[in-house]
Amino acid sequence: MADNKERLLAAALEARDKAYAPYSNFHVGAAVLASDGRIFSGCNVENASFGLTICAERNAIFAMIAAGATEIREILVIGGTEAILPPCGACRQVIAEFAQPQTVVHMCNRTGASRDVTVSKMIPFIFRLKKEIRPNRGKNRAENRDENSRSKNMIDLDRETLVKMIDHTELSAHSGEKKIANLCSEARSFGFFAVCVNGAYTRTAKDLLEGSVVVVCTVAGFPLGRARAGPRRTRPRTPSATAPARSTWSSTSGPCAIKSSITSATTSGPSSKRAGRLRSR
Repeated sequence: MADNKERLLAAALEARDKAYAPYSNFHVGAAVLASDGRIFSGCNVENASFGLTICAERNAIFAMIAAGATEIREILVIGGTEAILPPCGACRQVIAEFAQPQTVVHMCNRTGASRDVTVSKMIPFIFRLKKEIRPNRGKNRAENRDENSRSKNMIDLDRETLVKMIDHTELSAHSGEKKIANLCSEARSFGFFAVCVNGAYTRTAKDLLEGSVVVVCTVAGFPLGRARAGPRRTRPRTPSATAPARSTWSSTSGPCAIKSSITSATTSGPSSKRAGRLRSR
């Protein structure tokens, strides 16, 4: 471990001399020992837009990842102050992403005197995502890819959470009472979220699952609704005396054609009386 620390310190000091820090004049160097024995170094690089500045620790880790290594065995960070230099919060999270809880972090002052802590001590509450696919340690990229492919990216969920996400389905109209009974029995035993059955068996399933937390559901019109043959036809309606002008559908010009038929209301006005006199003649 002492030999590793000396190698890391030499690499970090060399990187610190190359730091780009014209705004703060705060030069930092870092070095990472990867699981395959290689050492990667980095320095802080500042920017006029301060939010774009990146720390030495992250530069060293990203160089390690770019070279194909995936795990930090040890890491050292050194500044130019009398006090030891601990990583910032963002760098601690990045270190934790690629290190084990027992990985050692060497925090040094400008002379190389250090305080050594483990990752679990440096950041006791590490942020982790529940869905987590991490590379297998000690394997190259191709082996990791093959292993992930074989595992089919399984989500690391506990059994209780997983079964609550499952619904048991049997949508055939010819399933039979026995098959539905087996379906409901399995759902009750494993604590599935729901059973989904054909509409003909919803009452049977509800009776079998009475008193349990399993939900019974179905799919309306499964598997297909009735297909219409030909255009939709409507029976013409006789306009009433008070019916307003309206449009009627035409079934002769295709299902989507509209024939504008404006009908006038029959009234007892002068024009209708005159038409009556003409007809009587």
